[in-house]
Amino acid sequence: MPRYIVDLQIDAHEWLRFYGGSARVVHARARCGTRLAFPAAWLRGAVRHDGVSGSFLLETDDRHRLRRLAPLSDHVR
Repeated sequence: MPRYIVDLQIDAHEWLRFYGGSARVVHARARCGTRLAFPAAWLRGAVRHDGVSGSFLLETDDRHRLRRLAPLSDHVR
């Protein structure tokens, strides 16, 4: 299963575009340089009052469909 680490910084104002439905896909670049796109809905559990911030592990299946998105703890970075 391919795995990627992405560092995200989405402020609260920008996140409202996702929440309101005018934007549905998050575009990010993994630390390895690979460009990724995934549904914003996968980040709902990571949203705080100031938006989304942190490093995340993305795992995909062999067809590149997102299977897991999990925040990384500080000691893993």
